[in-house]
Amino acid sequence: MAFRFFLPHLCKPITSNLSMDSSIEKISVYLLQMPPSVLLFSGGFGSSALLGVAKKCNAPITPLWINNGFNRCHESEIFEQAERLGCQSLQMVMMTPSKEVCANGSDRCLNCQTQIVGTIKRQGIPIIDGVTMDAVKKDAHHAKMVDFDVKSPLLELEIPERQVRE
Repeated sequence: MAFRFFLPHLCKPITSNLSMDSSIEKISVYLLQMPPSVLLFSGGFGSSALLGVAKKCNAPITPLWINNGFNRCHESEIFEQAERLGCQSLQMVMMTPSKEVCANGSDRCLNCQTQIVGTIKRQGIPIIDGVTMDAVKKDAHHAKMVDFDVKSPLLELEIPERQVRE
């Protein structure tokens, strides 16, 4: 699978009069300390929260959405969501799923993420995701992402999913 990433920071920051609570401040500090990175953007609460904070603090994060046919929403909806969060430069990768992913087994997320994350890492690009402590408890595939050195700011900062949803 071959594709290119455009990492220059092209997103426009969102302007808001929201006061920064301690969680937003912690996430901002974390993201600003990261080198230019790719955010695995699913449109879920975790990756959306990270993208929103990244845009607010001008962190060098490029969101990446993987279209492999197993997504929870349509391409136009994911682009709209990124725009609502202040990002005009969502990158999309069209991916032909492997046989393991197409089998639609319970480990298809792991197989798909392994396929795409392995490709990104070979290009030397740091990766972050929106995994929370609650998601790790429900889904054992996160351990494989640790093998790929995928950073999970919400998990590392111990920000629970209920707080992310706020």
